[in-house]
Amino acid sequence: MTLLLAGVAALPAASPAAADPPRVVGCASHVEAGGPPPTAKELRAARRDSVSAAHLTLWGVRLAGDSRFRPGPWKAGLTVRDYRPVTVRLAMRDRSWVGLDYVVGRDARSVAEADPAVRFVPCPPGTPKFTHHDRLLGPETAWAGHFVVSRRGCATLFVRRQGAARSVRVRIGFGVRC
Repeated sequence: MTLLLAGVAALPAASPAAADPPRVVGCASHVEAGGPPPTAKELRAARRDSVSAAHLTLWGVRLAGDSRFRPGPWKAGLTVRDYRPVTVRLAMRDRSWVGLDYVVGRDARSVAEADPAVRFVPCPPGTPKFTHHDRLLGPETAWAGHFVVSRRGCATLFVRRQGAARSVRVRIGFGVRC
């Protein structure tokens, strides 16, 4: 029985949620920070409030778990490190109450307007910054966006970097601790 359970646990985590093709968000819609770069102390504080998995960081999502959470859009900047695309999929059971909105100019306000899965395609090596044309973007690409959340609960995300054998399961609490 132990061997059977170990074999089941080794299956790719995202296969049940992989039915819908993800929306693709690429380099053309990336964002760059303005102003001076954050200090080491500011960066450490920001990382404590964030979730990282499979070369992807969801900035500030740990703050969604506290009692001040209210249903609606929950802003969460996202970065992908390195140059391989990363796909984020919501678990099938959570798609009725939470969605992803990383489409420039859309501003989804309901889960029906948001996406259940998004593939983030980073900028290629050698991409110049649009804020400083004489400098290169580097190996981290960022996007602005948000989760659209209709109630409190624990959402499961499956994060998979291109070429990875399986997805990484990530739980995010909206108004609750998971």
